[in-house]
Amino acid sequence: HRCLLQDRKTLRKYNVRADAFSKDAKHLHAGNYVGGKVKMTESAVAWLCAVQADGHYVKDEKGEYGISISPGKPRKIARLRLVLESLGAKFSEKERNGGTYFYVGVAERAVVNAKELMPDKCFGPWILGLDRETLDLFVEEVFFWDGSWTRKREWGSSDESSADWVQILFTLSGFRANKVRQEIEGCRDHFRIRITPRDYSLTANHSRVQVPWDGDVYCLRVPSSYIIIRRNGKV
Repeated sequence: HRCLLQDRKTLRKYNVRADAFSKDAKHLHAGNYVGGKVKMTESAVAWLCAVQADGHYVKDEKGEYGISISPGKPRKIARLRLVLESLGAKFSEKERNGGTYFYVGVAERAVVNAKELMPDKCFGPWILGLDRETLDLFVEEVFFWDGSWTRKREWGSSDESSADWVQILFTLSGFRANKVRQEIEGCRDHFRIRITPRDYSLTANHSRVQVPWDGDVYCLRVPSSYIIIRRNGKV
C-alpha cells in the first residue's frame, strides 16, 4: 500500500511504500471533508453539544421525556440561556442544591430534534451529513461544553461513542486527533481526544516493524485513491 507523505521543506506530496518510509517528512493524519447537505444554526449546534455534555432525558408526569440540563459553570449557564432564547424554546430555570437547573419540555422542537439525532444522548453518524460550515461550528462549540475552552487542545467524555465521533469530526476538519482512555478507580473510564492544530506529524523518529500475516488483504477504491484509517484510537 502507498503512504502519502509531504516534503517538510518544499511541501510537495509524494507516495512511498510502508517499507520505504522517509525519515524527514510530514506524515499526514487528517483530511478536509467537503461535508454533507444539512445546515444548522450556531444555536442549534450549541444546543446539541450542551445536551450531550450536561443533559439528561427525564420523564414528565405523562411518561414523556423532556430534557434537564445542569451546566455547572457560569459561562455555560449564560451560554445555555442565550441558546434557548435564540431557539425560541420555552424553558424553566431553577436554583437547587447550589446549582442551576434548566428544563425544556417534551413539546419543544429543540427537545424533539435532540432526541431524534441523539436517542442515547450521544454524537453519531449524523455528523457526516452536516455541511462544511456546520462542521466548522461544531469544531468550535464542542470545546465550550466538555473541553479545554481556552487552549482548545483537549475534549473529554465518559461516553466512548461520542469520543469516537469527536475524533472523527476533527480528523475530517484538518486536525490531528488521538483518543486516550483514562481509567478512574470507582468510575467509568474517561476518554480524552487530544487535538493538535495541524494535519501531520514528523517522521524523524518513526519505527518500522514487520508483522507476519497469512490471510486476505483487502484494497478499497475511492475517487481520490487515498483513505484515512483509524485504529486503536490513532489515525
